[in-house]
Amino acid sequence: MGEYKEIIPNEKIVMTWGWEKSKVVPPGSSTLEFTFTAKDKGTVLLLTHYDLPVEEVASHTESWMHYTTRLQTLAEGGDPGIDPWSVKAMH
Repeated sequence: MGEYKEIIPNEKIVMTWGWEKSKVVPPGSSTLEFTFTAKDKGTVLLLTHYDLPVEEVASHTESWMHYTTRLQTLAEGGDPGIDPWSVKAMH
C-alpha cells in the first residue's frame, strides 16, 4: 500500500510503499521511483526502491526482478503464464 507522490506521464512515477500489517515495512514507509526512458523501439524501466530496512533489501530485490521480468514478457507481447508465486500463496 502507498500513495502516489509524483506522476510525470511517460517519464516518472514516485510513490510510497509498504505492506499492510507489516511492522518492518508498513504502508508508506519506503519509496518507489519508476523512470521510463525511450530506447530503440522500446522503453527502459529503472526501478529504485528507497528507505528499505537492510534486512529487506535481498527479498525485495528478488521480488522486483521476478515481477519486472514478467512485466517485460507481457510488454513484448508474450504471455508470462500463471505466476508461480501466486499459486504458492494460494496453498
